[in-house]
Amino acid sequence: MFDLDLALHPDVCAMLKSRETLLDHCSQLCLLSTATSHPSVERHILRLLEDALKPAFGEVRATLFGSRASGLALPGSDLDIFIDLVTYPAEYWLDPPLYQSNGLFGCPTIVPEQRFVWLSTIVPEQRFVWLSTIVPDSHINESSNCTFHESQSTQQFIVRMSANVLQQHPDCKKVCDIPWARTPIVKLLHAPTQLKCDLTFKNALSVENTKLLRYRDEGGNTFVCDRLYTAYDERVKQLVLAVRWWSKLHTLTASNKFTNYALTVMTLFYLMTCRVIPPVEFLHWKYTGPKKFISVSVTHWLCSCRVMHPSQCDSLVVFLSCDAPQQPLSSPNKQSLDKLVAGFFHFYSTYDYATLVVCPLRGQSLLRDTFRLNDLTRLPLNYVESVLVERREEQFRHYTPVCVQDPFDLSHNLTKAVSPEVLNKFIHLCNASWELCDGL
Repeated sequence: MFDLDLALHPDVCAMLKSRETLLDHCSQLCLLSTATSHPSVERHILRLLEDALKPAFGEVRATLFGSRASGLALPGSDLDIFIDLVTYPAEYWLDPPLYQSNGLFGCPTIVPEQRFVWLSTIVPEQRFVWLSTIVPDSHINESSNCTFHESQSTQQFIVRMSANVLQQHPDCKKVCDIPWARTPIVKLLHAPTQLKCDLTFKNALSVENTKLLRYRDEGGNTFVCDRLYTAYDERVKQLVLAVRWWSKLHTLTASNKFTNYALTVMTLFYLMTCRVIPPVEFLHWKYTGPKKFISVSVTHWLCSCRVMHPSQCDSLVVFLSCDAPQQPLSSPNKQSLDKLVAGFFHFYSTYDYATLVVCPLRGQSLLRDTFRLNDLTRLPLNYVESVLVERREEQFRHYTPVCVQDPFDLSHNLTKAVSPEVLNKFIHLCNASWELCDGL
């Protein structure tokens, strides 16, 4: 019997009915994305969180990242927010004894025999949190390479503490901490706007990832936006939105399937192979002018990307591998959007998932076997240095059904949770969609 789960959604069939319907639908998605953005509301929520967390952590800085920051949000998109605890250095948290408050929470120095935090400055009544259930003794033995934001047990403590604080705020409802995730988060609902928010405290890599698509910086009461990949070509945003919408209709998007971010990176990688946009490595290397869009070193990864504005690009020069000659891109890809949509589905319906890794840093696929560290010359230098020199515990998971490398956190496989069944469904639907597109 035919599996209805593998059938194309009727709305997708309608979109791919003709070239005109496809282009019209992509335009509508862009308009819908623009209408979803509410910068003043987003700024208000960021300030609310900073003010709410300040009594517990001192100075904090809330930064929006993800779909809403990159201009790729659709109705129902959550607010992804990075909370930077900027007041206190790592030694306040990592040096034994575990948590020396020094007035941070209005309590005396904490020693292993007295693991509690006095929250009298945060809530009306004096409240004790028993830390023996939150932070294990093994925290002391964690890798010395962990920074304040990287330490997993510290993250679990911060997330639980933040959830406790935010539960007291009248505008924060359904506050829930998820301390055991790879990146511990706090989830909440902003009651006045009914917007769902996901708060992370780990590091700023997610913020840097967002800047690949669109850089938002705060100046006074306004957002100054300088687009990166979306500035090179308007087709980037249109294709990313179309792929995300297509995936959502086919229930391929979830934390244990393809995340929106993974799909975005896969779309960008496809466009790199078409030479519509340059690889991330190009952003590190090409531009030497005064304008810096990204210049942050985060958790030992190289995130310093100086970007040439499209108006300054007569031709793009891309390094395809570390020993390859420079190959100028004198004729940018001029394919129409409908051809790029068809190309995306064909590319990923025929991709060799069994042997290749999607590597947006290089803009080309790498062999899985190279991640066994047998041939270090073919791996990104950042990855080799971090694994061998810094001895990071986490290495890239190259043995999962599909491998997509994060362009900044090079040890992170963005699709490590995708099962063989989900991958097979993705391939089948890509092929079915390509067959429809092929007739346009």
